[in-house]
Amino acid sequence: MTHKDIIKQVKIYEQAYKNASLSYNRHNPTKEKEIILDKARKERESVLSALFDFEVIYKSNYTNKDINEYINEKFDIGQVDNEYVLTFTASSTLSKEEKEKLVRYIDKKRQKYSKEEQGSSEDYDDMRIQPIINRVYDSFEKIKQRKNTIYFYVGTSKQEAIRQENLVTKEEIEYRTLISAINAALQAREKSVVVNNDTILQSFNSAQIIPEERKQYVDNDAIELYNNSFDSYKETFSTVYVMVRPSIVKLHNALKEHLNNN
Repeated sequence: MTHKDIIKQVKIYEQAYKNASLSYNRHNPTKEKEIILDKARKERESVLSALFDFEVIYKSNYTNKDINEYINEKFDIGQVDNEYVLTFTASSTLSKEEKEKLVRYIDKKRQKYSKEEQGSSEDYDDMRIQPIINRVYDSFEKIKQRKNTIYFYVGTSKQEAIRQENLVTKEEIEYRTLISAINAALQAREKSVVVNNDTILQSFNSAQIIPEERKQYVDNDAIELYNNSFDSYKETFSTVYVMVRPSIVKLHNALKEHLNNN
């Protein structure tokens, strides 16, 4: 298989979506047409998402082991479907020269797709930005809920009260991991830093995901999550690093307060 074969397959999915959309909009909409349109849209988004993820991984110098673990994990937890897996796998098994050609195509496709879809659809944002925003807000809300529900019984020692108030939970680890990765990626883009696995690892190690002054108040779940949080950090960093400019602006605006306070 060559990069041209993958591009040809992408065009088939795009044409199928276009045909389904025209049929649904130009003629009387029916439930059957809606199902066909929804299926075509999901399949198109799936193959494009696979290509965009492949570009992130390729530019971040992932090893073959990293790639296999990445795709297996996403498939196991139901984040991807067969179209995604087939497209991603086909892209990953190309020769180096073919991968370079495919990445150039993906970069153009990503920018064109962004321009076409922004303003008329949320597809692009949903695929690249919204999941990150949702994870940030979800973990942040859980942190707030915990702080708002801390209750001290009569007789609670001052030491225990301080421990509870300063406890670092797994929700805070997830939140700080995401925010740190986003901030680091934005700074790397601004400074035109050449990014690879080593530079991302250095960035992760230098991030204060567990606040120095609260290291003694970390619970076991938070420690376990932190010890396994590099993959999440790397994926978020890599995704943000290759986003097109309009998407970066949207992401920054949605998380501006969070990014500025961390």
